[in-house]
Amino acid sequence: MALRGKISELVLRKPAPINSLPSELLSFILNLAIHAEVSKFCNIHRHRKQELAMVSRRWRDTILNFPMFWTSISLSPQWSTALVNAHIQRSGSRLLDIKIHDWASYNDPELLQHLLQIVLPCAPRWRSFIVKHCELDAMDIIMGEIESIEPSFPSLVRFSLQGIDGLPCPQFLEHENAPSLEELEVSFTDWLEAIQIPQTVRSLHLDIWFGHFVPPIPFNLSQPSGMLTTLVISAYFQSEPSVFPSNSLHFPSLKSLTFYFDDPVPLLDALVAPQLSRLCCETTNRSISFQNQNFTKFPVLHQLRLLSGSISAFTAACICTAFPAVHYIELHANCIRSFFSLGNDGSCFADKWEDLQICAFDLQSVDILDDFSHLVTWLERRTLTGKPVLRVRILEIDCTAHNDIVSGLRNKLRGKCILEFEGILQVKLDTLVVCCRNLSSVQMINPI
Repeated sequence: MALRGKISELVLRKPAPINSLPSELLSFILNLAIHAEVSKFCNIHRHRKQELAMVSRRWRDTILNFPMFWTSISLSPQWSTALVNAHIQRSGSRLLDIKIHDWASYNDPELLQHLLQIVLPCAPRWRSFIVKHCELDAMDIIMGEIESIEPSFPSLVRFSLQGIDGLPCPQFLEHENAPSLEELEVSFTDWLEAIQIPQTVRSLHLDIWFGHFVPPIPFNLSQPSGMLTTLVISAYFQSEPSVFPSNSLHFPSLKSLTFYFDDPVPLLDALVAPQLSRLCCETTNRSISFQNQNFTKFPVLHQLRLLSGSISAFTAACICTAFPAVHYIELHANCIRSFFSLGNDGSCFADKWEDLQICAFDLQSVDILDDFSHLVTWLERRTLTGKPVLRVRILEIDCTAHNDIVSGLRNKLRGKCILEFEGILQVKLDTLVVCCRNLSSVQMINPI
């Protein structure tokens, strides 16, 4: 017993393994913990840091003394001038991420001015600048304070503004003021003809749901951009062929393109993007209608997402011909019949996808098992040709509420493919490995 007591005493004296780590490694772990997924009501840079700092004196000292924990500054009504000052001082010379958000008409405008006056002298250190959920009065203060001192942003890489109609276009976005800008996101219409997209921008996101594209093409998209690799356009879009002449939009480095509006075909016809490998088209309660457009100008397009209310058999044939190099296809399940039903000659349009590896389906309706019968028949015939087993992925299904659907799919696809489910929190199938949305890579399962 005496020996056991001595052993217990030695164990208690031994420091916890995490406290034996070098300070640099401990700071890295704590930083990951601060940014781990937490409740959306938790302010990670106020509550989370405070929680971790209360664990031990060493953790507290690490958080207080390492500048990496103080580079994210949130200018909101909940942040005091003292808290913002502490972040400025403790961040040292590191680059800063500035976020201004949630300012309504009833919030104190003088507090917003004071917060801006603290951070604006550090504008050369800004790495990102995000403005969202601010009413017009607050936006006037923000833009007024910035324009009054004419700051430069030599380190600014990302700018995102959820704006309000009536707000003038900011001059600080000009290339000479932000020469390092790579990511730009704006979300309203008043700047369509005024703003100049710097040639340094690699990722561009335009969210203009209440606008119409009219001549001239907004944001000078008609000018070639050699750096742009990612383009996202969300809009209520009524296009005329004259607005988008064929092959008039040149993006030699563009690799990812996402459209959220009624008719993407005119823009695709106008686009020249030889490196485009990922395309997403999502329409607003309308069907995608391809005619005889020649989109074989996208020879390396491997990932295709077509989220449309419906796709006719004729359009499905045009799509399979236009994008023959597809490796990944994502569709609403109600489009299965158009792509995978066999014709009188025993072939179907999806046969043109020689290199297809993954078929992903969004189950908008639970009454779709009959449509999967066409996919099953096609998979059976495909297996006979000696091609690799296809991965079939089901997206975003409530397994608890629709366990019968999951079981039905499993029975239909047994032995025909590798079946994957994404976004499921609970599943009772003993052979199923769940693919969760937050995983960095997809987990595969054995054919069922």
